[in-house]
Amino acid sequence: MNAALLAVLLSFSPSPQPLATSTPVTSSVVQDAKEEFEKRFAAAEGDVAKLWLVHNYCESFKLQKEDRKVLREILSLDPDHKGAREASGHIFYDDQWFKTEKKYEAYKAKKEDAAAKAAGFVKYKGEWVDPDDVERLEKGMAKDPDGNWVNASDLEFINKGFVRHDLMWISPEEVAEADAGKFKCGEEWKTESDANRYHSLSERFWKIPSYDGRFQIYTTADRSVALKALEEAASIVPDFVRVLGRVPIDPVVFALLRSTSQYGTFASGNPSFGVQPTELRGLSSVHGAYFGEVWFDTESGNHMGAGVAYWDASSDAGNSFGRLLARHAAALSLVEALDPSPRAIVRMKKDGKFDLGSFLSEKKLPDWLRYGTASYCERYYLNKDGGDQAAMRKWSVSNIRGGCDALSTIFKMNLTVDNPDQSAKLLNESGLVVSYMLDGDNAEVKAKHAAFKAAFKKGDPIESELRALEGALQDAETELRAFAGI
Repeated sequence: MNAALLAVLLSFSPSPQPLATSTPVTSSVVQDAKEEFEKRFAAAEGDVAKLWLVHNYCESFKLQKEDRKVLREILSLDPDHKGAREASGHIFYDDQWFKTEKKYEAYKAKKEDAAAKAAGFVKYKGEWVDPDDVERLEKGMAKDPDGNWVNASDLEFINKGFVRHDLMWISPEEVAEADAGKFKCGEEWKTESDANRYHSLSERFWKIPSYDGRFQIYTTADRSVALKALEEAASIVPDFVRVLGRVPIDPVVFALLRSTSQYGTFASGNPSFGVQPTELRGLSSVHGAYFGEVWFDTESGNHMGAGVAYWDASSDAGNSFGRLLARHAAALSLVEALDPSPRAIVRMKKDGKFDLGSFLSEKKLPDWLRYGTASYCERYYLNKDGGDQAAMRKWSVSNIRGGCDALSTIFKMNLTVDNPDQSAKLLNESGLVVSYMLDGDNAEVKAKHAAFKAAFKKGDPIESELRALEGALQDAETELRAFAGI
């Protein structure tokens, strides 16, 4: 063997060996180890591999101070040396090394903050959250084990093992009845057909949530019809967002009656039997869906203030129109949830009287846009199932009798039971205006609509944006009529 090579190997031999833990470490041994370290460190100068062996030697003899010196030297020669970095307590993250956990945490927090901001999240009590969740968090809501938002009382039921069945909680002992396809009606469990009969009266509504938790339907229709209505309601959400930019975070209620006669009684009430009306404007006689300003839940006494429609499933025509009217009612409930009248409701609870004028004057959205949104969702939406996309629009326009009114007339939206034909026409025409706003190709109208949506979504004042939108639509009135084929 080459003498020079032999000398190098001997200089990096493992002796002296580390002492067994049972053997006392004397000062002379430590001194010998330090002296040996100096020799090895000097011999390894400039060579990363040899310096790493010196690091191992330092670890064996617990020469911490000397080891730090070796690691600094290694990193000066090879800044990306993984072993030296890890031995120095450095942390690798995002393709770079951090010398301290404090620096790593600061960098990580800054990066996560930037990503959260870019994703549109906001800070709530020190945590990044979806802005749509802030209102829920402020209400004290939390997520259940399945990730659904629930209030404190619901969470208490869940923790006790109760199970949600439609909108009621049933005990663990009752789950078998629900699993057998039965429904709790009062204190009895009934088959679906018997439950349909039980719930066929408005004082004993079916109360069913949609699969996505966005809607709750109160209905006297058969359960199968109610589920179809909930499907129709769910289908309007994308178009609703196109119009107003967002949807409410909490579930909204709408009502569906099983016949025109039941619909009429629910709207106007029945004084002979002490049944109170659910509307004051009389618009149920104008269309098959209306907004029930004075609808109160008979069980809880809570003010509902929601859309109401009917679905007569006894004929093909009833089924065809029923699904459209359910869409209209669901949209009215969504609009109300975004544009409520809280001050009027507070006064009503305080005084025991409902002031329709105060209720309506508190609204931020004009009637042409409120009802136009519902009308679009009902009868002007684009067909996405193949065929003519504009089929619904063409059918709806064909029902505008006597020519389309001027936009100035539509914007005034004078809905009155005294002129039901004109009021029904205005409901239809307001949907056409929204249809042009969404599906037309006028750049100025689209720009003004986008500005309005942005302000409304943020909760900013919208008066100037609405005026600008109405102005752009009026400037394009000739183009709107061409779009409609009028």
